[in-house]
Amino acid sequence: MNFEANRAPARKFRWYPWLIEGASVMAGLWLAVFLFPGIRLSSGGALLAATLVLMALHFALRPILLLLAFPLIILTLGLGIVLVNALLFYLCAFLVNGFSVDTFGWALLGGMALSVVGIVAKLWFGVQIINPPHNQRGVRIRVNRRVSNNPQQRAKPKAKDDDIIDI
Repeated sequence: MNFEANRAPARKFRWYPWLIEGASVMAGLWLAVFLFPGIRLSSGGALLAATLVLMALHFALRPILLLLAFPLIILTLGLGIVLVNALLFYLCAFLVNGFSVDTFGWALLGGMALSVVGIVAKLWFGVQIINPPHNQRGVRIRVNRRVSNNPQQRAKPKAKDDDIIDI
């Protein structure tokens, strides 16, 4: 017996979305440094290091922070997400040598610039990092509903008197 036939095929890791994500984070960091005087980078190596650290923070810490800040996000109708992004931006500046942010306000503006560039990149390239979940066994369910053109077949059958059972 072959039990492997019922398994879903393994998903291939796709590099393309991660490259687009990294390029958009790098472009957003560069735009933030270019636009806001309170955000500074010392070199291209610091830009690369800040990009990698920020992507790691977004991957590892952001879901936890969003979960903890969920009541705030609900109360502010989503504006709490901007605060979480600013916190991660500020933390990245703390962790990376050569990347500095003067105040939390500049981190807030830098996080917004990063978000805008990321949204534009994802809309432009049509990229999703996380694939929507499929059925665990890899089975696709398709329902075809046919509606008959014949009005006699579409009409509901009339109830008969003998359909009722008296007890």
